[in-house]
Amino acid sequence: MPMAELFRAVLRTAAPATAVLLVVAATGQLDWQVAAGIWAALLLLGAGAAFVQVRDTARLVRWIRAMRDGESGAHADVLAGGLRELSRHLAQLESEVGRVRAGVAERDRFIHALLEALPMPALTLAADGRVTHANAAATKLFEKSPSGHALPELTRVPACLQAFDAAGDSGAAQTVQCRLPAEDGALHQVSVHPFDRDAGAPRRVMICQALADSTPRETARTTFLANASHEFRTPLTAILGMVETLQGPGRDDPEVQELYLDRLGKQASRMVTLVDDMIHLSAVEMSEALPPEGRVDLVPLAREVSEDLAWQAAVRSMHVNVEVPGEPVTVTGDAEQLRQLLTNLLSNAIKHGNEHGRIGVEVGAHPPRITVTDDGEGIPPGETDRVFERFYRSAQARNRRIPGHGLGLAIVKHVARRHGAALDVRSEPGVGCAISVKFEGPATATQPT
Repeated sequence: MPMAELFRAVLRTAAPATAVLLVVAATGQLDWQVAAGIWAALLLLGAGAAFVQVRDTARLVRWIRAMRDGESGAHADVLAGGLRELSRHLAQLESEVGRVRAGVAERDRFIHALLEALPMPALTLAADGRVTHANAAATKLFEKSPSGHALPELTRVPACLQAFDAAGDSGAAQTVQCRLPAEDGALHQVSVHPFDRDAGAPRRVMICQALADSTPRETARTTFLANASHEFRTPLTAILGMVETLQGPGRDDPEVQELYLDRLGKQASRMVTLVDDMIHLSAVEMSEALPPEGRVDLVPLAREVSEDLAWQAAVRSMHVNVEVPGEPVTVTGDAEQLRQLLTNLLSNAIKHGNEHGRIGVEVGAHPPRITVTDDGEGIPPGETDRVFERFYRSAQARNRRIPGHGLGLAIVKHVARRHGAALDVRSEPGVGCAISVKFEGPATATQPT
């Protein structure tokens, strides 16, 4: 309790009596010493009364602030008679506020449960376009929780934003077709319905329903066939040319035969590798919707794959350094697919690393992860997000004639997606590249047997 406030309250309480005592003592009707004693007694009584009043006022202020902040059970015991009636009314007000807040909370729970029960993405938005409620399907669609975000922060598709404004202006539902969350996303039918118009500025509910859209699928299929045809055409053209040479001018030339047979073997191996990669990619895509059920220890897996590819690193005089923890790191997964994932990552690092360089394979436990690093030229700026596309090969890789078809990292992406793992690429031109596969959930560490 502030002393200045208490002092002012004492002076206000004792002021009338002080004035009377001064008049009486000044007219000689009362001795000054007696008057001083009476005045001191009055100050003590006034101080006690003022203390109670100031204390009760402070209690009431704290109570009112607690009610404002939504806290309950902050009832103040008031002794001052003038404030006791105010305390009683505050108790009634607190009870009413509690009932209103309980009703609002129950309404919010009902809206939340209603939205969560809908299988399609659904959001409720305030008049200013800020999302107040969103279900799990909407969170999945926009890849983050929409609650608290303004609609333009979730999507800038003009048709969607115009439908929101039109629903508020006209008071009628608006339905449009657009791609969410961005123009290159899946085709959705978006319906915006205004409600709660009596509140002045109407709120809206937005429902997004995915539509069957064959265009992206057909485009992907056409692109895949075009890329695959190109990859097959190159070795086949070379094989046909060499066969014609062996059947013609090189029919009786042992040196030409030896040279061309060696090249034929390399081109045939290239086609076999391409077919194998396409089969692996197709198998991974077909199983992507099925969650893996086995348990895989990443520690021996890293060691085994590194040993299997040691010959490939030795060809380029590279050293593979394996760093693993002293205890197992177990994840839920498909052993063969995880082996393929790590094989592709390590093979990619060996191809793109510097000759006589170092390759790193690291297994971490918190969270479970595998990281493969190389000391090559790194990924060119702006191409980090494209390295996992099918058949994608950077101009840098083509110029250096690095072997490959651009399917290895695409397989890595789909295996990681099936296992609920996140891919992280860190690259610095001229320094190297690090690709990490981080598995969700804690590692299961067990004592080795």
